[in-house]
Amino acid sequence: WWLWALIQYTRMKGDARPLWDRYGEAIQAILISYLHRLAGEDGLLRVPAMPTPSWMDAVVDGAPAVYRSGALVELNALWYAALRWVGETAPHEGLRWRWNFLAHKVLEHFKPTFWQKTRGYLADWVDPPLASWQIRPNQLWAAAVPSRPISDKIAELIVETIDKHLLTPRGLRTLSPMDPQYRGIYEGNQAERDRAYHNGTVWPFLLGAYADALIGLFGEGTFPRIRKLYDGFAEALWQYGWGHVAEIY
Repeated sequence: WWLWALIQYTRMKGDARPLWDRYGEAIQAILISYLHRLAGEDGLLRVPAMPTPSWMDAVVDGAPAVYRSGALVELNALWYAALRWVGETAPHEGLRWRWNFLAHKVLEHFKPTFWQKTRGYLADWVDPPLASWQIRPNQLWAAAVPSRPISDKIAELIVETIDKHLLTPRGLRTLSPMDPQYRGIYEGNQAERDRAYHNGTVWPFLLGAYADALIGLFGEGTFPRIRKLYDGFAEALWQYGWGHVAEIY
């Protein structure tokens, strides 16, 4: 996520040199750590189910409220974007070549791992022989990153799936209402709320990636659609803390 922030900063400023001057050692240390600890021979990152390895991190009675294991779709989309960014902006040719080589390997295996044409969207996680085809927002980052590991057509299908199942005026649901595990109301004791936290609860922060995906695919023509979503929060800014929106809805 930190590297994702650097990518966004570079997109706005157009110059990555100050970041490399200040953070070059940290950037390389992070990539090397991920490579040695989590990357397989195909270049994809894989993580265990426990401790909970992603932002969907609620735990109930010692077990994850959302089981996720192996190759996570958003982790590998962000990994690919980071590798491509380093491969394009690193100050030394040797660094650029090294990380571009790994990015190519990740690209080669991303689609075969996560995509099924008959379904029309990406798996949430894959840990052979298991895979999760629950419709969740995590696949959105594969469409939102500036260097996508998927084609424009697949990215458009992802956005269509998000629009159909997850989009609300306050953000994206964390699970499709058509899923038997969907929980449409966040209430009750701590355990009941934790079970709903990533199984249907709406998160406004996901609209950032949603907007990035729309702009990357459709350009300025999508601005009115995005502006309408964000303008819809005007009344919400005064419902909880002044000038703020709730974490979840």
